[in-house]
Amino acid sequence: FGLQMVSCRKDNLNHENLCMAVLIQEVICGDYTFAIHTKNPLSWDTCEIHAKVTGHPSKNIGLYSKPSIMYQ
Repeated sequence: FGLQMVSCRKDNLNHENLCMAVLIQEVICGDYTFAIHTKNPLSWDTCEIHAKVTGHPSKNIGLYSKPSIMYQ
């Protein structure tokens, strides 16, 4: 909880205004591992979608060093 509070204070977010969403999905065997951000996580540009595809579900996407795909 400590890191979230530091992040909220850094961004001047009121804890009472925060909401949480839960997504429940069927688990399937995938052919690819990917993550899509609705804004660029490096520049915070909301006009860019940042996608990272590793190719194989057994690879940890955070540790994969190949270039990401950027869409504007």
